[in-house]
Amino acid sequence: MPAGALPRNPFRPFLSGIDTLAARMHHAGMDDVLDLTEAARLLRVSPRTVRTRAKAGLIPGRKVGRDWRFNKEALLRHLEGRAPETVEEVVTRTVRRG
Repeated sequence: MPAGALPRNPFRPFLSGIDTLAARMHHAGMDDVLDLTEAARLLRVSPRTVRTRAKAGLIPGRKVGRDWRFNKEALLRHLEGRAPETVEEVVTRTVRRG
């Protein structure tokens, strides 16, 4: 290897796939979907607390396979004590996004 050259990263194909997936999710408006760790960071509590409260139905979340997923807006509405969105509000927001 030439002096100053960086070694080839064996994970590069995998990492570029993550970048592509993240870009597609952002473009599709899915950056509003949080995993357990991201939801915990947003709420400033431990992931264990988020999981326990989601299982009990105390915070809005859905189990997808073995993982939890949370809608960022729903969590913020919950924190502010606002009611969950109605179907009409979701449709209006989605149409505005285009």
